[in-house]
Amino acid sequence: MLNKDLLQNCHDLDPWTSRCTAVSNAGLGPPATGLETLLPLNLSAAWHWTDMYAAEVIFHDRINNYRCTTPDPAQAAAFYIPFYAGLAVGKYLWYNYTSKHRDLHATAMLNWVKNQPAWQKSNGSDHFLMFGRLTWDFRRLTDDDAEWGSSFIYMPLMKNVLRLTIEKSRWDDLELSVPYPTAFHPRSGSDIRLWLAWIRARKRPTLSTFCYDGAPAILEAFLDSDFCLQPKGDGFTRRSAFDCMLAGSIPVFFWRGSFEYQYDWHLPKNASEYSIFIDHDIVRNDTSIIKRTLEKYSKEEVKRMRERIIDFLPKLLYSKSNANLGEFEDAFDIAMDGVLKRFEQQRRLMPV
Repeated sequence: MLNKDLLQNCHDLDPWTSRCTAVSNAGLGPPATGLETLLPLNLSAAWHWTDMYAAEVIFHDRINNYRCTTPDPAQAAAFYIPFYAGLAVGKYLWYNYTSKHRDLHATAMLNWVKNQPAWQKSNGSDHFLMFGRLTWDFRRLTDDDAEWGSSFIYMPLMKNVLRLTIEKSRWDDLELSVPYPTAFHPRSGSDIRLWLAWIRARKRPTLSTFCYDGAPAILEAFLDSDFCLQPKGDGFTRRSAFDCMLAGSIPVFFWRGSFEYQYDWHLPKNASEYSIFIDHDIVRNDTSIIKRTLEKYSKEEVKRMRERIIDFLPKLLYSKSNANLGEFEDAFDIAMDGVLKRFEQQRRLMPV
């Protein structure tokens, strides 16, 4: 009921604007418009204006249609907690709300889940949930009303729960990061193959660009550029980095926290295979170093890095629930495989 109430009151989840558009179409958002000249024929229907914080709604919909679900708790290897923690706290992060407001929905959910037989059997150690917001929005340390976020992660009942999030804490072993959702939600393997061929063949007249959202002009800028500049966002990571790779552009990071210890299941361990790093301290003293650094890369090196991005790009996408991707696995598939393997390893280490 918590999620249903949140969705029904989507107009009241943000102090500035309605969130109803963001949670529409099971989190994919409204169909994208104005992209026809930028996309291959017949791909427009696979694009939506997806909100950067919609992953928790997308995950819930995908799990409801997941091939490996079972109605029998005794047969389950993992238990998903369908709670939209990001939507629940978003309204209360600003203005004159108290710490109790920010913890209200999370506390109600935990009071419910602790009485479920599956939870009582494992104390939550085989449970997981998805955070649609950055981990830092759930790590309030005190009850000071002026402190940011909820204390959800630090609530005693959360001590064993595995958490997926769009940006994780590198010091938390129970946290794993998954890609921000982008605008492309393939319906089939042929959609993916068509898009990969499109970005591979794209002529790119611009060396680099800096963009911040998914509007048509931004997508065009990414498609036209070899590199895209990715300074910090609300955290160290940015949705824009995934938008840029979606377009076949190579991300340029300025903080190691933007790629180190993040997205272990979805990105290559060696970030230099697909990205450039220029330390922000150097740039602060001389911004011209960005252009000089990028101009040193040969066409062959740029092509090699783009091919590496094309190789793993399907793992960064969230397909539509009814999609048949054939040989491809998307971001959700990779995440669920990782969760199930994690719990299997955990069970093997438990004393008999």
